[in-house]
Amino acid sequence: MNGASGTGGGGFAFSVPRGQRFDDKQNVADSVTLWRALDPQQKWNAALYNQQAPVNQVHLSDIRKEELSTAASDQTTLADFKKNRFPGWKVAEFTVREARACGYWAMRDPTEPQDVVLYDGNCPDKIASKPVSKKLTKLARIV
Repeated sequence: MNGASGTGGGGFAFSVPRGQRFDDKQNVADSVTLWRALDPQQKWNAALYNQQAPVNQVHLSDIRKEELSTAASDQTTLADFKKNRFPGWKVAEFTVREARACGYWAMRDPTEPQDVVLYDGNCPDKIASKPVSKKLTKLARIV
């Protein structure tokens, strides 16, 4: 879930450069399940990791990105994703179909073939809009 090509400003590099993003329905099936790791070090995730009263909801800051990187079920398993890439982290789960219904475009990550990157279909070269991101946070499941 890293970016490596295309410039995003501030030294960050996107996996798919601006101007080259599209909804790749040929190579990313609606039935693919996607997983997004939820960083325990981010303050907005504190409630997720609270042992006394954990919440079971994905925060908007985890989803609202210009390029939302996810692991894909047709390339890995949830167990391997959690064990090998994000041990101890909570994970948000949703399908490509659900993401597209919210307004996202899905593409294979050319730098990390086991990943799928999502972009706001209304404006793929900018941070995802709040309405599009909120729809996805409401249906994402914590696994």
